[in-house]
This record gives sequence, C-alpha cells and structure tokens, in this order.
Amino acid sequence: MPEEREATVRYYNEVIDLALDLGAKKVLYIAGWQIFGTSRQQAWDRTKNCLDQIASHADKKGITIVVEPTAAATNLIETADDAMELMRSVARDNVKVMFDTLHAI
Repeated sequence: MPEEREATVRYYNEVIDLALDLGAKKVLYIAGWQIFGTSRQQAWDRTKNCLDQIASHADKKGITIVVEPTAAATNLIETADDAMELMRSVARDNVKVMFDTLHAI
C-alpha cells in the first residue's frame, strides 16, 4: 500500500533525525517483504524507491544508510549479493552494505 510505504519513509526520516541528534553516523535499512500478489520486481522497485528517498534525507544530514542482508527480517535482501545489488541500484554515495556474519550463519 502506498500509505504504508509513505509511513515507512517518514519513520526512517525520523530515525535519521534522531541518529543525528545522538551523534550516530549510520542508520540500518531493512528492505521489507515481497507479499502475496506482488512480484519480486514490484517489491524490489518499491524498496529501492523508499531507500532512495530515505538516503536523500540522510545525505542532507551527513548520515550513511547501511543495507543489511538478513533473511529473518526481509525476503528481498537475504544475501550479501542482494544487498550489493540494492546498494548499486540506488547509486548514492551514502548507501553502503553492512554484512553481519551472524546472519550469514
């Protein structure tokens, strides 16, 4: 739902503002889910669009967004390759990948 994605972007932007207030330099991005009735491409395009909006706000604040592959929290970004692909597709200098070896196990 568009409203849900808009609410997610607003939430992340608030987290970015809070991170700035706390002196944090990075904010973790979890890509979300491909739900029933939605193609993988549709879900991918939606998360990419959200990430682009979030990264734009973060860039203005000097915050880096880190994409983490974790099958426990998303079915879109389950591997390091998935995370790298999303990072590259957004093509923003402040979007990076965080690889947590625990989630790889």
